[in-house]
Amino acid sequence: NGQLAEVAQSGGEGEEKEGRPRGGAMETQVRAAFAAEGIDLTGSKHNEAIVEAALLCRRHGVEPADLVLKWAAHHHNSKMARDELPTKAALAELEKKLERSEKVRKTQVQHAVADDRTFDASSAAAMFDTGFMDAFGVQGTPVVAPEPVTKRSQFTTPARRPRNRGVASGGGPSPGQGDAATPAPPSTGNRDYHSRDNSGKVELVYNPADLAVSTLGLRHPETLDDGDISEYENAKAKPYRHMFQKLRDISEVLDARVDDLGDRMKKKFKLVEPRPSKDVEGEMITPELAHVALPNQESVPVIARVCLDTQGEGKLNAASVVFEGSRETSNGARVEVNLAEMQDFSLFPGQIVAAEGTNATGTKFTPSKLYLGHPLPLARSKTSDLVDHYFGSVTGDTEVVDILVAAGPFTTTADTDYEPFKELMQVIRGATPDVVILIGPFVDEDHPVIKKGELEDPHEDVFLNLIEHAKDVVCVELKKSMVLVPSPRDVHHDAVYPQPAYQLPESHEHEHLHCMANPSTFTIKEMVVGVNSADILMDLSKQETSRGQSGDRMGRLANHLLQQRSYYPLCPPAAGLNLVYEHLEAVSLPITPDIMLLPSDLRFFAKNVNGSLVVNPGKLTKFSAGGTYAKVAVHAPRRNDIPEDSVIRHSVTDRAVVQVVRV
Repeated sequence: NGQLAEVAQSGGEGEEKEGRPRGGAMETQVRAAFAAEGIDLTGSKHNEAIVEAALLCRRHGVEPADLVLKWAAHHHNSKMARDELPTKAALAELEKKLERSEKVRKTQVQHAVADDRTFDASSAAAMFDTGFMDAFGVQGTPVVAPEPVTKRSQFTTPARRPRNRGVASGGGPSPGQGDAATPAPPSTGNRDYHSRDNSGKVELVYNPADLAVSTLGLRHPETLDDGDISEYENAKAKPYRHMFQKLRDISEVLDARVDDLGDRMKKKFKLVEPRPSKDVEGEMITPELAHVALPNQESVPVIARVCLDTQGEGKLNAASVVFEGSRETSNGARVEVNLAEMQDFSLFPGQIVAAEGTNATGTKFTPSKLYLGHPLPLARSKTSDLVDHYFGSVTGDTEVVDILVAAGPFTTTADTDYEPFKELMQVIRGATPDVVILIGPFVDEDHPVIKKGELEDPHEDVFLNLIEHAKDVVCVELKKSMVLVPSPRDVHHDAVYPQPAYQLPESHEHEHLHCMANPSTFTIKEMVVGVNSADILMDLSKQETSRGQSGDRMGRLANHLLQQRSYYPLCPPAAGLNLVYEHLEAVSLPITPDIMLLPSDLRFFAKNVNGSLVVNPGKLTKFSAGGTYAKVAVHAPRRNDIPEDSVIRHSVTDRAVVQVVRV
């Protein structure tokens, strides 16, 4: 049975003897506290961990429930595997951190000056309520998934006979516009997927015009054809050769991006106004942009890319910002930036900016003004086309277009049964949306079973059977349209970015099934929809540095994409994203979308960002718990609001209703 530590009910340190833990009150409470958060420590193999956890509680006066919170934070900060459970060694490391924290806290208390702002136990605890973790899209405490109990997907190939199928174990206003998203109060249901009690709960509603939330009884469009759903040409629809990038080619692509966006900002903000020539009377000359690294005592305009200095620790901050000029204007030179005069800014690596300022010595540029980009115009349509879309059908006027959006992973980390995916199909049967947009990953490379190589079925077979099931429900049974967008985490697909569309066998194709690239811009009737499954919001949140900004961080991060005219403006990209610079044009926004879908591990939201409806639907699953999906209802414009013979904006933000719903 091995040597296990037996801890007395009292006595603090305890002593080691043979046998099992006595199962005292503290050990029982610890085991129950972990179980309540979906961390299964039952069985004799976890006795050492339970004993160590109980000792930790006694030594430091920590309640078992608080210990679980501290373990979750330690697990996250230590970058452990998602499915790694508490062990005696890991808990010992946690105890060392607690001892260091206690020592620091005692030192601070000794030197603190007592006043009405001093924190006590209750006020400090209030800082870390459920809303703290909600910012990351997590309800309550992050959960470490239990060991997977199945190795075989229920979506197996027809030729194989399944065996041993497992059972699952037990803000503020956006830039330029106010948003009308109303969050629901945090859920208190159990985090385990199969014992959850919040299925179908509406977590958020965006409805600025106070339109009808339910679309039952409203007239929907007839089945959409290829003309109603079409992709912009800049997307990478077909596979391409990769892993052949040369440094010179990468440099030229990045340099061209600085010049292109820089020229547009130069004209937009009138950085170089024509002025009379000093040499020729009556002649007007246009000055050039200044070299970023040459001395200039007077204020001059520059165009540059934001970079991190060579001494940086990996994250940009106000003291580590460097401007890199283009070859044309600055011969590619770099210069340090002094942001002391700037009262507000929001910068990240790879951002193309325009600035006005001085460079007294040629070694440090001091900006007095910063211009953070120039967004593309919003989509417009001829009024005659809008009339045809909504009022030209012989069967009656269209009153609303329903879109359902769900992003993977589509199964929990506890198993590969894809129960959330199956329940989503039942939701679709009941809601009958006009368009279903499914965003990968479908077979997630980060799933514990995939990482360990224990999935018996080929990844491609699991994916194709999922798509076949979805196609049968959406396209065949309901006769509605479906859009598929891949993810860099799809283990069965090209792990490059931009990512080509899924290439389905002919047997899986359907006239109402549309495979789009990642990222992708496409139309649904008159609406322009943009989708990016790379988690740019999370990546930007880790790299951005700002000062004097409003509290709406999600709106600000999304606005960076619009201002930089790119689905992924961060450079260099986050670790793990294989950006192919040769095809960077496919990552560019061809136009400002009416609806931009940005699924992220950050908390779900729906916001009006400078005229674009930006939606993070969340992920359908989060570890061993259920996640969210989004329902977007776009109401038809009023016939009297459409002028004759004109070109107008679509104004989707004013006629849309978004609901984020628990699966």
